[in-house]
Amino acid sequence: MAGLVAFLSPSLASADSVFTNTFEKSDPRIADGVLNFWTLQQYPDVQNTEVFTENNRLNLVAANQPFARVSLVSPTMEKFGFFARPITVTLYNIQLEAKGVPENEARFKFSLASSPVTAEQAQVVISLRVRPGLLLFGYRTEGFSMKEPPETLSGKQTKSVAAIPVKGVPTKIALTLGPSSREGFVRYEIYALSDGIPVTGSGNIPLTKTQWGGSDAASLIVDVRRDSQTDIYGSHAKLSVEEITVTR
Repeated sequence: MAGLVAFLSPSLASADSVFTNTFEKSDPRIADGVLNFWTLQQYPDVQNTEVFTENNRLNLVAANQPFARVSLVSPTMEKFGFFARPITVTLYNIQLEAKGVPENEARFKFSLASSPVTAEQAQVVISLRVRPGLLLFGYRTEGFSMKEPPETLSGKQTKSVAAIPVKGVPTKIALTLGPSSREGFVRYEIYALSDGIPVTGSGNIPLTKTQWGGSDAASLIVDVRRDSQTDIYGSHAKLSVEEITVTR
């Protein structure tokens, strides 16, 4: 694991910046100087979800109705591709709030998909889900089911890979994807900083460029959801992030 920690170290001066979003603009759809970079996907309707920037932070709120969720979806871009060269997606200064719902039923995840849709709707997708105390990592190559997210620990259409215990909610998370030394596989490396303690995980998943759709391009997706049937006005799951970067 020492190599993984070194690779993801913030002091790694050789890393090239591919994408940076510091949420300085009032419109959360703006990123990296591009208007309407992010597409907002809100469920079950706009009255129960909210996306806004405040104090240079992105905020995604899934509120009121049971199982409300909201997503940000980027365009499908070659600069997010990982089959030729590794990329690292990093979220900084993360906060996850549960109000009126059990703490462990507030969750968020970030994903890379072969098309610009939500992770649950994507035909081919890699996802890292975060909830208090646990990281879940998985992928899907065989179509989608709204009842079977790619990182779920069971299900015929999903390929669950890892369940990594953490303390609380990490303040920083990084996911690296890139070519593996094993032909027909993608290498993944996970780094999380929780309560000052680094947690890592790594491995290989069987995934080819052909399965991905033949193109070395990907969409970046961030979403938050409240996994609770509690129907209390004002209850919510809220994700707040200071910065998202993609580096090589």
